Amino acid sequence: MELSCVGPRIPASEGVDHRALIENIQLGISLIGADFRIMTANAAQGAFFRKAPQGFVGRLCYEAYEKRRSICLHCPGVRAMMTRQAQEAYTEFVRDDGARVPVHVRAFPMLSAEGRVTGFIELVEDITGRNRTEDDLRFTNALLRAQQEVSPDGILVVDEQGRMVSFNNRFLEMWGIPPKVAESRSDERALRSVLAKLVDPEGFMAGVRRLYRRRKLRTRSEIALKDGRVFDRYSAPMLGPEGDYYGRVWFFHDVSERKRVERERQALHARIVSSQEDERRRLARDLHDGVGQLLAGIKFSLQSLTRPAPSGRPGRRKDILGVERLLDRAIAETRQVAQNLMPCELQDFGLKGVLRSLGRGLQDRSGIRMRLSFEGIPRRVPPDLALAVLRIAQEGLNNVETHSRATTASLSLGWGSGGVRLSVEDNGKGLAAGRGRPSARGMGLRNISDRVASLGGAMEFSSAPGKGTRLVVRIPSQAGGAGSGGPKTAAAGCPATGPANQVKGGC
Repeated sequence: MELSCVGPRIPASEGVDHRALIENIQLGISLIGADFRIMTANAAQGAFFRKAPQGFVGRLCYEAYEKRRSICLHCPGVRAMMTRQAQEAYTEFVRDDGARVPVHVRAFPMLSAEGRVTGFIELVEDITGRNRTEDDLRFTNALLRAQQEVSPDGILVVDEQGRMVSFNNRFLEMWGIPPKVAESRSDERALRSVLAKLVDPEGFMAGVRRLYRRRKLRTRSEIALKDGRVFDRYSAPMLGPEGDYYGRVWFFHDVSERKRVERERQALHARIVSSQEDERRRLARDLHDGVGQLLAGIKFSLQSLTRPAPSGRPGRRKDILGVERLLDRAIAETRQVAQNLMPCELQDFGLKGVLRSLGRGLQDRSGIRMRLSFEGIPRRVPPDLALAVLRIAQEGLNNVETHSRATTASLSLGWGSGGVRLSVEDNGKGLAAGRGRPSARGMGLRNISDRVASLGGAMEFSSAPGKGTRLVVRIPSQAGGAGSGGPKTAAAGCPATGPANQVKGGC
């Protein structure tokens, strides 16, 4: 069906065919009288409704175009006739099948030669595509906003003039920017509000100015605050497809906790190295003062045997027996050193047996009455974990023997789903408040603290003058593969226990 402009003939003038002009305009055009009846419409207007435009002529515009029974409240034609000025409105045309078409309507008053208003002309634009684009844009903006707000990082976006165009609440929270400053959208005011919080404000501002000068530069740096926090800052430019600069985005990530963990790990490593050096010095001292002196005594005794016996002495039996006793002591000292380095008894008797031996030894040497208790100890304890528990128990009992002046002490070891719990208590003199920290008790408690920390455990130490001391250590059950049923391996320096020398007992 051919669509054409219908209605009163519009005469051509000066070679211009007004009718052809209206037909070739892609906008919908209607001439509407003061009584709101349609006088003419072009093909584009009919296309909105998928029908010939002559079907509109003589009908009321609000009934034909919007399926209304009365004049539209938003009607731009009414306002154009009243004000004699162009007016516009956004509305929807309604087709016969009920489908709606979003449109932008502009109305211009029609005046007679005498200047009387005779109606209005409507120009109509289909904005379906524009609405869809705007909806997509709104969705994209909502999505970006949601991503900003759920981000653990502070995010700031500035335009090419440095004006804050977007930021999330995390950014304001991290930097403590006042609401009025945020509302101002002034990057300069925001910078002024945070400078006093920085360790190096001059260096910070120099970095910001450098990025604003070199617009396409990407950087990453760390910012230290006076309250101890550290922010990881990343900044990148916003560039268009052709490389046009639209502004810059800043990301701020709080790495304070990570830095604290790194410092603690470094300190722990330094203490472990120090502990190793102290252990080497102790071993050297033990070898020099114990085994070394005994071997020197044996040497002198053997040298005396090479000389003639003094007159009147009946043979060398007594001297040889003396050398034998020195050798026995040297062997015992060597065993003790080896025991301290890597106790073979762990392999032979198990953790429980070695701890019993440790308690009996302390009781025999010091007279301190020991109480031992064990609960839930698995038959096979992973070697690394067993050695760690033994070393902690040794350090704890050594403190009891060396410092406590106690008459009774106890050691208890429990194994459960929550992990390993080891406690050492005594009824000794105790410590004054503030002296129970590991740093205040020399290497003993510090070694325990470092060893427990390396296993992911926790240590509690409590003491009071005249009320003794209490050490409790908790180690996660997964440390060292606790409770695993794998085969035991021979400790370094210990002979493998075979059928000929297998000792039953322990755990």
